[in-house]
Amino acid sequence: MGGFFGAFSNTNCKYDIFFGTDYHSHLGTKLGGMVFYDKDKGYQRQIHTIENTPFRSKFEKDLESMNGNVGMGCISDTDPQPLLVRSHLGLFAITTVGLINNAEELVDKIFIKAGHQFMLTAAGKVNTTELIAKLINQCDNIVDGIRYAQEVIDGSCTVMIMAPDALIVARDKVGRLPVVIGKKEQFDYPERQGGRFKLENNWVISNMEDNFAANKPGTNDFVRGMAAKDGIMYFINRET
Repeated sequence: MGGFFGAFSNTNCKYDIFFGTDYHSHLGTKLGGMVFYDKDKGYQRQIHTIENTPFRSKFEKDLESMNGNVGMGCISDTDPQPLLVRSHLGLFAITTVGLINNAEELVDKIFIKAGHQFMLTAAGKVNTTELIAKLINQCDNIVDGIRYAQEVIDGSCTVMIMAPDALIVARDKVGRLPVVIGKKEQFDYPERQGGRFKLENNWVISNMEDNFAANKPGTNDFVRGMAAKDGIMYFINRET
């Protein structure tokens, strides 16, 4: 199991990510990670084990040097993440929650074409998030890549991708895991068309609805939960 929390803001969102991700700590006890993008610093990422030290204590010092108006964090019980990926689709960060039953089959399918490799975990397995990134990168754009990955995966896969100018989140196609979108208080809710949100407000994404009620630093204003089995992706960016 695991959890993630993302934010796209007009201001520094590092505390939103820090506290929002920490609230997911009960979903995993092995690894935690955060990544931010800042126009001056670029991508900044940290991953730590949280088996013996709580997330908040482990990342407190890292937070001092991290900044960004877009970021995401995750708790994982399996693989190190979020990952930074550079491909023909550009440079992006990715985090996932789910379970892939046919992982070995998908890896073998990728190996049919020469030139591919995977970094193995300590347990000798392929990082699930890296596998999903490989599947996405087989298509001509990220949206088609996510759809392709969810089509070929036997199991469930909820994905969040962070680029310098956008957050993209896609719930697993069978609706096993929740995804909710929220906004900070004292802002008007802008128009939404085709699952796209303008950056007129400060937006957050979580795979736990009660995160918004429990964490004032993140947000407590629920906007939308993704309907089960809708197969829709949602975008948060600067323009529609």
